[in-house]
Parts: sequence; C-alpha cells; structure tokens
Amino acid sequence: MTRTVVITGLGFVTPIGNDRASVTASLRALRHGLSPVDWLPESGISLAGTIKDFALDDLNQSAWRWPARYTIPRETLRSMPPHGVYAWCAIEQALADSALEPAALADGETGLFCASAGSPRFLTHHMGEIMRSQGARIHPWAAVRSISGTLNFNLAAHYGIRGPVTGFVSACAASGHALGYAHDEIALGRQSRMLVVGAEEPTAESILPFAGLRALSRQNVPELASRPFDVDRDGFVGAGRGRARARSG
Repeated sequence: MTRTVVITGLGFVTPIGNDRASVTASLRALRHGLSPVDWLPESGISLAGTIKDFALDDLNQSAWRWPARYTIPRETLRSMPPHGVYAWCAIEQALADSALEPAALADGETGLFCASAGSPRFLTHHMGEIMRSQGARIHPWAAVRSISGTLNFNLAAHYGIRGPVTGFVSACAASGHALGYAHDEIALGRQSRMLVVGAEEPTAESILPFAGLRALSRQNVPELASRPFDVDRDGFVGAGRGRARARSG
C-alpha cells in the first residue's frame, strides 16, 4: 500500500512574482517577467527573465540585497551562490505556508531534494582567481559556492536535514525529477515529509552558452520573445528562479 502524498506549502522567487499571491496574479493576467539585459552586445541576446527586488550581481556578497522580510544568517550566506539566496527565500515561504516547525526538519523523517546546475558565475570567478595566481589563491568556499551540489550543501546544513539529501542535474527536467522522486520517498514510506527546491541564476554565464546552440530567442520585444507554441518562435528566454515545495504524507 502506498501513502497519499499532498503538497502542504509553496514558495516562489520568480520573474513574475516573489510569492504565491503575486505569481498567481501574474499567471491569471498573462503578465510576463522579461526585462532588457545588458550582457555581451555581440551575443544578440537582449532579454531575460530577471528577479525583481533582489540585487545579487556583485561578486562581493556584502553588496547583495534582498527583501527586508528575510534575514539570512551570515554563516549561511557566506558559502551561498546567488541562486542559493533565491532557494533559501522560497523555502522559507514554503515552510511558513505549511506551518512546519524547525525541529521537525531535523527529526530524520524529512528529506531535501534540490534541482540546480550550480553557479557558472562563481565557477568562472574562482577558476579565474586560481589560474591567475597559479594556484596560490584558492578561495575556501570555491567548491561549495560553485558546483551543482551547492544547494544541497548549504540548505541541508542550515536546516539540519538528516533524511535523504539529493541533487538533480537534468537540465530543464531537473525540478520535475526532484518532485517525482520526492513523491516516491513519501508514498513508499521512506520519509514523512520532503522539501523540494529548484533554483537557477539569471546571469550571462548561465544563459548565454545556450546562444551557441541557437536555442535562445533574439527578439528585443518581450511580448514576441517567449512564445513556445507559435509557428514563428525563434527560441526560449533564459530566466532565474527559486521555487520550493513542502510535501507530506
């Protein structure tokens, strides 16, 4: 017999809103979240789905800004990449929505599945420092901030997760895979609850490589750029995001 699985909490940091209510309103009003970006002019890419009310572009974390409703502990922030902040804020929303107490997350009955490709921005930055210094300068957080498991490391440590912690790196399908496997953990009786989060950065380093595949739209009019079912579509538009779900059985 399998157990019934329900979603008890949701959290969003997205180009169309940074909470459940604003995302719902944008979807119903058919509002897009695309904005002009000034990355590399010769790339031909001038639009992306950017996150509003967050300023995480600077490589110096002391310059980062996010909505005042969130207080991220310094010891948690120092090893995070930009999309880790999106993920953290989305999880905080999901936990509040589901009324989960912090103690429940560390009871061994809660797992964490994350979907992310890591931080190409921090990987580029740290590798540049390593190569320029011939290996004399290697930042202590270079690996934890950069690789695809960065969300797992940072979030599991912060929330004290003692159940299964797994990362999914399967491109656009990663969050869907994370949700499916989280469902099975609960349905098969392995865990009582699961946190699932997917997050990516809207940066040149994470999005522009797709231009080499001719996969990105080169439109400069937002309303014409992302139209996947249109016969005249010319590609997709890259975006940043942080989305979290709390699931229980």
